Amino acid sequence: MLRISRLADYALIIAHHLQQQANLISLEAIAENTKIPLATVRKLLRCLVQHQIVKSVRGARGGYLLAKPGDCISVADIIEAIEGPIALTECAKVTQSCQCELSPHCHLKEPWQQINQQLHMTLKTVKLTDINASISSTQQAPLDAPQPITTIEPSPIKIN
Repeated sequence: MLRISRLADYALIIAHHLQQQANLISLEAIAENTKIPLATVRKLLRCLVQHQIVKSVRGARGGYLLAKPGDCISVADIIEAIEGPIALTECAKVTQSCQCELSPHCHLKEPWQQINQQLHMTLKTVKLTDINASISSTQQAPLDAPQPITTIEPSPIKIN
C-alpha cells in the first residue's frame, strides 16, 4: 500500500486549519483545534516555517499563519516539507543516484521515474484551496445528496 506518513497527513491538517484563519493563531490553539498533540504540532510547524509554507510571528500577540495564499501551496509542497522529495522507489529519487543493489540489472528504473514524475506533477496541481473547497462542499451538502467527485486525469505514461 502506498501512503504518506502520519506526520505529512498532520501537516496537511494544520495547513488546512491555518487556511481557515484570518489572524495569527497560537501553537496551543492549533493543537487544541486540530486535536494533534502539542509536541507534534510544534515539530511540524518548525518544518513548515523552515520551508516557508507557514510564517511565525514572535511575541505576546504572536502565532502562526500561512506564509502565502492557499492557492500557491500545493499538497506536494507540504509533503516534501515534512518527508523530503517524493520518491515511490529508491530509483525514483531525483536528488541522488539509485542505491539499490539490483540497479545494474533492473530495467524498471525509467518507468518508476516516469510514474513518480506523474504523481509529483499531480500532487503539485492540487492546492490547499482545492482541499478546502472540497471539504466545504461535502460538509454543506445534505447526507443523502450525491457527493461531487473531483478527478484528476493523469497524463499517459510513455515508456520506451
